Order: sequence, then structure tokens, then C-alpha cells
Amino acid sequence: MIIQPNWTITDQGPWQLIYNDVSIISLLEVKGITSTQGYIFAGTKEECETEIVRLGLEIERPELI
Repeated sequence: MIIQPNWTITDQGPWQLIYNDVSIISLLEVKGITSTQGYIFAGTKEECETEIVRLGLEIERPELI
């Protein structure tokens, strides 16, 4: 599920991929409410990893993955 920028989501997941047009901002397990100006893809960790490949995203901050 892709959530458009400036939206806040609760309990969508179990994982969230947060990204901008070219890079990954974070990939994390849901722990409550997430609010971001980036895009959010919610799904399993494997679905998030598949979306990273599909979108051709680069890792902006590898320590967050």
C-alpha cells in the first residue's frame, strides 16, 4: 500500500519503507504512529525490499536499514 506524502498512518505494516523520489529514508518495523513528508510503503519486510528494487531506490542512510 502506498501512502501519499504528508499523511500520518497508524499500525500499517508490519514494516514501513519511507522514501523520497530517489532514496530510502528508512525501513522499519511499525512501532506506533509514523508521520513523514516522504512516501510510505507498508507491508512485510520482503514486500518492502521488493518495492525498493522495483523503484530503484538508493540507500540514503545505510545505518537506518
